Formats: sequence, structure tokens, C-alpha cells
Amino acid sequence: TMTINSWYWSGDRGWSGVRTIGSPYYSKGSQHSKGKAIDAVFSQYDVEEVRQYILDNQDEFPDIGGIELGVNWLHIDVRNRRDGEIVVFHA
Repeated sequence: TMTINSWYWSGDRGWSGVRTIGSPYYSKGSQHSKGKAIDAVFSQYDVEEVRQYILDNQDEFPDIGGIELGVNWLHIDVRNRRDGEIVVFHA
């Protein structure tokens, strides 16, 4: 199972998708604020393994343009790739 937002079920994930102006995590330039990013957690997979699989198999995920490293969730977004490669960054 992949979870993005869980607030509806009384979970603690409330701003892992779209971030509106009222969000405490809103940033005008953020991919989240443009509706172009998610932060996901997994119930049965290690996030680092998922992240590495995506990076190792980029051709299987042509719509993923960005991926964040160094966090315990999977941030992916649909920005434009750089030189045909997923943009890898630390927040």
C-alpha cells in the first residue's frame, strides 16, 4: 500500500499532495503547490528500495521528473527532466 495523505482516516499525513496557500508547508515555487508532486510512504516496501528502483529504471517512469533524496518518504514530481534524466535533489 502506498499512502499519500491519511488525514481523512485520522492519520498524520495531511500535506503530502497538493499544498494550498493555507498549508503550513506552502511555498510558491514548490512542485506540491503547483499540484505536480506527492510524498508517499509504503506499508510493505522500504522507501529507499523504491527510490532506487525508480532511479535504476527511469525509462519505466517517463512522467517522473524529480525525486528527493535523504527523506523517509518518496517525493516524486512531474517537473521537466534535465538532459532526459530524473532531477535528483535534497530539500
